[in-house]
Amino acid sequence: MRSTLALLFASLVLTLAGCSTTTKLIANHPAIINSEQASHAKVYFLREIPERSRGVADDNLRIEIGKQPLLSLAQGEYSLIRLKPGQYDIVIFSRTSLTTNPAPVEVWRARPFDFVAGESYYIHTKAFQEEWRGFYYVPESIGETEAKSMARVMTAAGELTQAQPLYIPPTPAPAKSAPRDPIADVLK
Repeated sequence: MRSTLALLFASLVLTLAGCSTTTKLIANHPAIINSEQASHAKVYFLREIPERSRGVADDNLRIEIGKQPLLSLAQGEYSLIRLKPGQYDIVIFSRTSLTTNPAPVEVWRARPFDFVAGESYYIHTKAFQEEWRGFYYVPESIGETEAKSMARVMTAAGELTQAQPLYIPPTPAPAKSAPRDPIADVLK
């Protein structure tokens, strides 16, 4: 019995260790600019937390530009990337379960984007569910106001994103001191 429980626990730990739940940037991608001085477009990628579990569709999304991986985006996180100006096809790969196939399959959707130097862009990885095609994600351009609203409940992933977050929580007002009570001061 004990060996069965130990084997079950070890299997659970290995399964959970294999699930990546943090966003990872592929820093050596040729479209990325690492310097603030060079002309670049700021591109934020955002992924919401779903209301309920979608199984394998909840795994990290693989985002590619130019047939090369750019980003592995986790649920509830957003990431800022400085990209070279130009036109790119942004492709989002995800896994899903289809009604006709019990094993998870990889699906993808792509859209073209034209990035201009000095501009900021906000790309939401919007989830869609279709009966036969399962879940898939489409890169969708959104406005700054909507992106900032979404970022309120998300985590800024990566050093650059944390340095330039979309949402900065308001600082709490300093606590007001209680008004002085001269009678209480005398009684002390």
